[in-house]
Amino acid sequence: MGDDAGRRESRSMEETKKKKKKKKKKKKKKKKKKKKKKKKKKKKKKKKKKKKKKKKKKKKKKKKKKKKKKKKKKKKKKKKKKKKKKKKKKKKKKKKKKKKMVITRSFSNHIYTSLFPISERTLRLHVEMMMVLRGATVVAANIGKVVPNFEQEVECTSCECVIGSEVASSG
Repeated sequence: MGDDAGRRESRSMEETKKKKKKKKKKKKKKKKKKKKKKKKKKKKKKKKKKKKKKKKKKKKKKKKKKKKKKKKKKKKKKKKKKKKKKKKKKKKKKKKKKKKMVITRSFSNHIYTSLFPISERTLRLHVEMMMVLRGATVVAANIGKVVPNFEQEVECTSCECVIGSEVASSG
């Protein structure tokens, strides 16, 4: 009978040992699982942070690019406006110049005028054409004076405008 009790005791001890071992194993497994979970969470967090950083960088880059593009567009617009203004100014200048048509020459101090609104350059060319026949050259321009009375009138054969000459008054 005592033998039986001893066997029972040893069996219960073994069972307790087994239970303890099982519990330990379970605890270890749980710890491992927890560690794994923590690691995974950490990794996920890191990944998220990296992604966020990347997104932020991308956004910054995009913003910079947009700003640069806007600046470039503004510069281009300004340049275009400037060019337009310059063109307009040039056109105005050209228009203004066309109205002036009195030029002087050194030969016997005559002033040549056209009866039609032609440019000073054209008038100079016409006078030069006329002067070649008389052996003189056109030297300086005296723009802004209109001579009303002509000593002699010559009709230009190239554009049918009338060119006249008058002796320039001294003083």
